[in-house]
Amino acid sequence: MKKRYILYLLIIFLLLINITNKNPDKNSNRITNTANRYYNWEDMQPKLLIRYGQEIKDMVWNDPSVMKEGQIYKMWMSGGTIENMGDKVNVYYATSDDGLNWDIYPRPLISRGEKGAFDEKGIETPSVVKVNGVYHMYYTGSNYTDSHMGRFSIGHASSKDGINWTKDPNNPVIPRTFNGLGPEEGKPNAWGWLSTAEPGVVYDPVTKKIYVYFVASKLRYDDYSGAEPKIQMGIMAATSDDGSHFVRHSEPLLVQSSSYPHSEKYYGYSTPSAYIDSEGKFHLFYDAARYMSAQEQFVQVALVHAVSDDGIHFTERDVDIVRNKQGGWMDVEVRAPVAIENENNELLLYFAGGWKEGGIGVIKGIKK
Repeated sequence: MKKRYILYLLIIFLLLINITNKNPDKNSNRITNTANRYYNWEDMQPKLLIRYGQEIKDMVWNDPSVMKEGQIYKMWMSGGTIENMGDKVNVYYATSDDGLNWDIYPRPLISRGEKGAFDEKGIETPSVVKVNGVYHMYYTGSNYTDSHMGRFSIGHASSKDGINWTKDPNNPVIPRTFNGLGPEEGKPNAWGWLSTAEPGVVYDPVTKKIYVYFVASKLRYDDYSGAEPKIQMGIMAATSDDGSHFVRHSEPLLVQSSSYPHSEKYYGYSTPSAYIDSEGKFHLFYDAARYMSAQEQFVQVALVHAVSDDGIHFTERDVDIVRNKQGGWMDVEVRAPVAIENENNELLLYFAGGWKEGGIGVIKGIKK
């Protein structure tokens, strides 16, 4: 009788293992050991700061870029309605005295380009840095009249006050590979062929160079065959001495790690941002994107962090800082992280989540 009871328990245990392994949301390669993390994020609950429809009716706020000057926090962000998220997105501006309560300026900062321009249809994912008294904004420009799938390139604008901007006549300053950069120009499996987008800028006072990290995407195969997702996304870099003319690295600095493998339908990485700490280390924050189903083909599901001594060779340290499916404003997606350090040596990680139930929030990290 006792042997039969033990046998029943063993059968139940094996069935539970089998069910768990068949769960499509179960990440078998997930790094669960947090000892390697650079920051402590536990016990820090993300807080929603800017809500859907705040200041402008039906507006989805996304893609924050944040800096602190004196006692004022400044944020540049994407804004668009759900009906027009693929079109007519633009850049907006907000300020705060404490980094938590924000006043939004309700007018777009930059006009979309003229017909045929690379940013004719939308301007989004702003990333701003201030160098020698001048603000530099790098942004994704979209042109949906492009005959190819890849319709994103990176533009540049400058400003003396962070509000009134002048576009760079050399735009797009970082174009798609298809437009003439890279040894594999025109090949679908060349990095950047599908898109070059989502810039994250930082200025290195040591080398006096502007680093722009961005997402480049390509086909995994020679055509559209193969398992989903057919597209792969990696983080690349380009550097500049003047903010307008860039030297582009030919290969990505970060591609999907074992924490976010293709076998579990991850595309790779999206929306990077960068900062350099007081020790001169480069930090990248970004999100991991996943193919969920034919109805949810692209979902940003986790925030990730990597660190580097030289701005080129990065080691992934913090995975799953925040994941979606947590309920509330972070249930649908978590995306577009950007970090700054406050006066208490805490890291404030701003990011976007959700759609109508979401907005822009923050989580704090403390260096170990």
